[in-house]
Amino acid sequence: RQDRRVSAARHLQSAAASQRLDQVRQLKQNLDDALRRRGELQTRLVLYEGSIVPASDQAARAALAGYRADANDFSEVMRSYIGVLDARIELETLSSSLARNSVELGYLAAQEE
Repeated sequence: RQDRRVSAARHLQSAAASQRLDQVRQLKQNLDDALRRRGELQTRLVLYEGSIVPASDQAARAALAGYRADANDFSEVMRSYIGVLDARIELETLSSSLARNSVELGYLAAQEE
């Protein structure tokens, strides 16, 4: 009778250790995923800040100059400025996603300790 209790206790202890190990593995995977996403977000943010937004601003100014010189339609100017707004919205979206990712990384790092 006591052997059964000891065996059951060992089994429960083994199951708990196994469950803990699974949780640690899942946490590590979540942390790795968040770090990968952070790198992707940072790369895209640099691209938008360094080239996409400035290029769209320049294209909009050129379209406006063309409109003033009667070389472009007003709709071309509007499409260019819509492109500027789209690029800036995406830049803000990336920035907020990066901030959320930082919070997630902080949470995951605290859980790992």
